[in-house]
Amino acid sequence: MPASTTKIISPNKRQTLPHPLLLGLLVVIVIAAFNHIVFIHNFPSNSLSDSASSLIYRSNPTTPESSTEERGMFSALFDGLCRVILMLDIGASEILISYTHYLDTGDNVKIAVITVDEASLNQIGAWPWSRRTLTDLFSHLKSAAVIGLNSILNEDDRTSLKYYVESISNLFGLDIAQDISLVDPLELDNDLLFSRTLTRLKTVEGLFLFNLSDGSHLHPKGAKLPFNISAVLPSGDKVDLANVFFRQANAAIANLPVLRRLRNEISSEGFVNLFANYSGLVQSIPLFISHTDDTRTPEDESGIYPSLPLEMVRMNLGATDYVIHLTGRQQVINLLGRRQTGTNSAIDPSVGPFLMDHISLVRRVGDTSENLLDIRVNEFGEMIVRPRFFSSDTFQIYPAWEVLDGRHNSDFSDSYVLFDVTALSTSNVQTSFLSADSIPGVFVQARMINDIVQGNFITHRLENDYYWQQFLILLSGIAISLAFTYGGNFAGVISFFGIIVVATVGVQVLVFRRGALAGQTMPIFASMVVIFSQFLLSYFIDKNDRSFIRNAFSRSVSPSILEFLAKNPERISSIGGEQRNMTVLFSDIRGFTAISEVMTAGKLARFLNEYLTPMSDLVMKNMGTVDKFIGDAIMAFWNAPTDDPEHAKNTARTALEMLKCLEDMQESWSQRGLPKISIGCGINSGPMFAGYMGSEQRKNYTVMGDNVNIASRLEGLNKLYSTNIIISQSTRETLGASFFCRVLDKVRVSGRLGPVTIYELLGEGIPDEALYEEVVAFDRVFTLYQKREFVAATSLLQELISIRSSPIYDLYMNRLAVYSALPPPPEWDGVYTVNQK
Repeated sequence: MPASTTKIISPNKRQTLPHPLLLGLLVVIVIAAFNHIVFIHNFPSNSLSDSASSLIYRSNPTTPESSTEERGMFSALFDGLCRVILMLDIGASEILISYTHYLDTGDNVKIAVITVDEASLNQIGAWPWSRRTLTDLFSHLKSAAVIGLNSILNEDDRTSLKYYVESISNLFGLDIAQDISLVDPLELDNDLLFSRTLTRLKTVEGLFLFNLSDGSHLHPKGAKLPFNISAVLPSGDKVDLANVFFRQANAAIANLPVLRRLRNEISSEGFVNLFANYSGLVQSIPLFISHTDDTRTPEDESGIYPSLPLEMVRMNLGATDYVIHLTGRQQVINLLGRRQTGTNSAIDPSVGPFLMDHISLVRRVGDTSENLLDIRVNEFGEMIVRPRFFSSDTFQIYPAWEVLDGRHNSDFSDSYVLFDVTALSTSNVQTSFLSADSIPGVFVQARMINDIVQGNFITHRLENDYYWQQFLILLSGIAISLAFTYGGNFAGVISFFGIIVVATVGVQVLVFRRGALAGQTMPIFASMVVIFSQFLLSYFIDKNDRSFIRNAFSRSVSPSILEFLAKNPERISSIGGEQRNMTVLFSDIRGFTAISEVMTAGKLARFLNEYLTPMSDLVMKNMGTVDKFIGDAIMAFWNAPTDDPEHAKNTARTALEMLKCLEDMQESWSQRGLPKISIGCGINSGPMFAGYMGSEQRKNYTVMGDNVNIASRLEGLNKLYSTNIIISQSTRETLGASFFCRVLDKVRVSGRLGPVTIYELLGEGIPDEALYEEVVAFDRVFTLYQKREFVAATSLLQELISIRSSPIYDLYMNRLAVYSALPPPPEWDGVYTVNQK
């Protein structure tokens, strides 16, 4: 087709497009994508080391030395932005939560909180008190329905007489061991005395669950907890608790063994942890925590602990079972936030994790069961705590010294009684933005008991919140853009306020009245960005749009591409983008940051020009295209825009020639006192998107896609493996036998789930016999390593090291030593995960 008859673009088609509508759609898509990223950034994870309802799945890849500071600043700015968005959502939701009096139904539950406050310390003495004092205190609580021991007594009472028997014997030279044996043990052991008192009461003891960072375990030994727990799908199928999404702990701080009377049917345990969210506030509490410990035996407890308030309610109601009702959707959430969901009929109960819908308290007698109470929770089994409702209207507060004085004996009849130390600053938490005051954590537990019994629940289902936000973002952008397009600026402004009032605030109130929460910061932000962008579009762009479209290609296409297009007009249609099987190369100078620190700006520029010029000439000589220079790095690709059937071989040949060219330049640089440098190259082949991309002012012909990212990651791996050229398996297969390579590893690079087998490119043609035999031997080492035959692999690798040392051999020797001592799990696939970019 003659070049004169080819039209790159039709201005008329561009003129008929409604510009405000297109811009609005683009803006809302970008904001929706950004909201998705923020949502994933703030997404809860199954970890006790993070905050409660805003725990984060984060990837923190190691950044190149030359950009660590910049990337760190960007990460901090993004993290701060996510924090602001979350805090705004929390603040807006809190305003709604703070006026939820309509949720309170009927009379408040009888709840009493006994506090060891400052006045009690002044009256009785410093904490901890003698167990005899606590025995006297708890003897006044015999009429209570159930007692929650929120304070953990994990140290022996050293004031017990049994600790002084030996000292008295030695002091007076007496042998009183036989006489002591006749004394009632309760008189000698204060802990035993207090334990005997607790056994007469219906008590839930507190314990604190957490994670030990060194990976060790601290297991709260004892008998099984006095209840059954199960998880079921809506279809009725039971699910193994190991496949349910619980917070995980591997350690515990529990009461003394003498106080943990778990074999007594009227006694139990519950965790007292209070979790702060991303903003530092305690707003949601999980109702279950899984204590994972490989040392647990069948005689130990089940490993799933309820919260102390939940267990107190269960005991008072006489429930025998916890039944966790799952959402009916199987959800697997990875770092990118992708989900795999299934319908009820397609769910495999052996695969998790499963998220929660609600929790039931059930009483089973023989073959019959009675559902006593349903508790609404979010997907992660968390219950939202309502701030500004921690007052005497919900529960009564009794100083411990007054209880000891016998002033309130009749007040505890049929009550939920909580005991804790509130005089210590470590027991205080903050639950509200609207008040800077902190409250004792036991007050949060009391509020939870009241809301559980009354059925006053507010749920924040993150999945529903996500869809609501995305829907409102799209609605606001489309509505405002339509108003601007067909009604002008005035209609656009009116629609903006209408969206904020009706679609945002109105919908939020509607959702909240149904007992749910949804964030509204991002929809409002989307409306503001859309209207601002519309004004910018109408002021700056609209008048110049037609002339820009006519001249766009002539201003931005490089001369080489213009010449190619002039000779091949049929390829012009591909300028918009096409999928091609290509090979891409990334090359970078190792240790460039250190080099730049010892050079002036002028010398550094001349040094880079001397390096980049011959390197780029090699790319073009071998039919490649230099995409861009990124500081000292080079990105180049083959087989676009011109066809190159030998693109993989030309790329490999270019990389080898780069190393040879660098050696030649080193001689000249050393004579001039310039530093010696080394480079790393990453090469990958596969389908990529090639096209003319960029901004309105500047466009470049470039490539993008997953295979491009893989090549970039491979270049960075040279530092880990002490190599110069790393290629992917797809490139290795394309090269065939004309190039000689050594297998390096099977890795999972940062930002990608699928594994990649990587190779070191050693040369073109047939290698010498010694190198060939060495590579073949290492191939056998790698094969044994993949088959988990670590001892045999170590023996063979030691033979190789005795012949010639290599950083790669040292790397594998260290791995084999670790795996020989601590073998990987059975599901290990031989893939090494690399977190650096």
